[in-house]
Amino acid sequence: EARIDARIGASKDTTRTVVPLASERFGLDHETSRRRPCLLLADDDTTTVLLLKDTFSDGFEVMVAREGIAALQMAQTITPEVILLDVTIAGIDGLEVCRRLKANRHTSDIPVIFMSGVDDVDAETKGLALGAVDYLTKPLNMSAVKARVEKQIASKRAKDKLVLQAAKEIAISNARFNSILESTLDSVLIISYEWKILYGNGNAYKNL
Repeated sequence: EARIDARIGASKDTTRTVVPLASERFGLDHETSRRRPCLLLADDDTTTVLLLKDTFSDGFEVMVAREGIAALQMAQTITPEVILLDVTIAGIDGLEVCRRLKANRHTSDIPVIFMSGVDDVDAETKGLALGAVDYLTKPLNMSAVKARVEKQIASKRAKDKLVLQAAKEIAISNARFNSILESTLDSVLIISYEWKILYGNGNAYKNL
């Protein structure tokens, strides 16, 4: 009996379900607001970390990494919604951390905001080219930092919501398509250019 290599409509939905923020300022309704957003602070400067933790203590879950490798491991494990990343963090530097984050499909869509104690145009250019969404120079204006973080979270959640909705619509469409093919009396096979069977309805396999 032949086996189907892949069936239309049976593709796994890999879109991560995102739970909206518990605040109307992020543009999402109260019904779906179930948890606080997670923020990863990747910086080895104690003063900066303390100031940022205090700024985001209300309404955020704040995690701290003091080395580049630790930041990568935590990003993979907890999947924060935004990463505030110091360019000169201990261990592998922030630019390399960002490069690895963007090369990993599990962390590539996490917004990265760089922080630097030096107004370095070259580092800023490299950081943005690597996929960072913003670049902030220390000393940080905490009100501005919070506003930018909230903007990135709102933007990402809106995007994730659209992707999830699109995935649901595709799944519904595929299910209807499969239903039509399974209910027909005809034999239907869909074959790839490599002559692999991508889909076969029940009647098709009965007649193989």
